[in-house]
Amino acid sequence: MQNSEQGSGAGILKHLLGANQGIATQAVSQSSGLDSNQTSQLMQMLAPVLMGSLGAQTKNERLDATALSGLLRNATQEQEQQAPDAMNMISKLLDSNGDGNSMDDVTKIGMGLLNNFLK
Repeated sequence: MQNSEQGSGAGILKHLLGANQGIATQAVSQSSGLDSNQTSQLMQMLAPVLMGSLGAQTKNERLDATALSGLLRNATQEQEQQAPDAMNMISKLLDSNGDGNSMDDVTKIGMGLLNNFLK
């Protein structure tokens, strides 16, 4: 992985997860069977891909903030049905304001990253 890709992914993860990044890495590592270093590298590699895909979908479908929020909410609900334990843990990690609802936090983070991406 190139340093710029690694730096970009690290920045995205830091913005998304903040102080919970180590906890998230550990949780993914435990559920995937990868060691922490592999998991961290994989997460850093996938973060820009995920944001790029989300940005492209937003741009191609001309989604506004409300539509993007709905897209994220639907994706989250689908994942909650498929893997409720994992999504419960992820929701707790992303709930930066501690209100018990991570969707407002995910939407805020996603919109901030997309605004930077689309500029």
